[in-house]
Amino acid sequence: MRRSTFAETCPGCNRRTLYQICSGKVCDACGYGYPKEKAAKIQPFGPLGGEWMNEPLRVGDHIVYPLTGVAVVEEIQSGPIGGELIYRLKFFGKEMGLLLPVRKWNLKARRLSSPEKMQEALAILSVPPSEPFLNYKSRYSVYMKKMQENDPVLLAEVIRDLHCINKKMKTLPFREFKMFEKAKTLFLGELASVGGIPFKEAEQVFETALNA
Repeated sequence: MRRSTFAETCPGCNRRTLYQICSGKVCDACGYGYPKEKAAKIQPFGPLGGEWMNEPLRVGDHIVYPLTGVAVVEEIQSGPIGGELIYRLKFFGKEMGLLLPVRKWNLKARRLSSPEKMQEALAILSVPPSEPFLNYKSRYSVYMKKMQENDPVLLAEVIRDLHCINKKMKTLPFREFKMFEKAKTLFLGELASVGGIPFKEAEQVFETALNA
């Protein structure tokens, strides 16, 4: 089903937000336009503008932690030291969780990318690299730094480059193969969360873009 986005003031929460078009108009901030049972499942992208990205999180908000993936805020609780507030996170597809101080949450983690950002990242997958590939040792270091930046566009560049190297060499060195698989998993996790689609469907979208 085709899905697109546009900005408009929501009559439900009176905030200028990103809407998704999918059998009608839906507010991603409050769920306006969906039946109540579905509205509770909407992941907010929030009002347009950079300030929102650094606002405190709420229970149910999704964030992306570098080299780990998408997590949901399950609870806000008092920590053992001085009663400092902390977020209890649960990562999708993993058994692990994480306790993250409220006042430091955005030093490493970030909110989910916008649909437009993910579309930009998907487009990168099918664009041939403009620069020649470095030697194995140098490129591994460059790709790792890109992954640590926690940016889906840079992650897409890593995936695309390793995919091209694999086609050229017929096989990747073991460490680069593991890097490719990790980068792919991280990318798919955010793609599925942003699009509100199952992981398998996200994988189909990903493979189509990568092999275009």
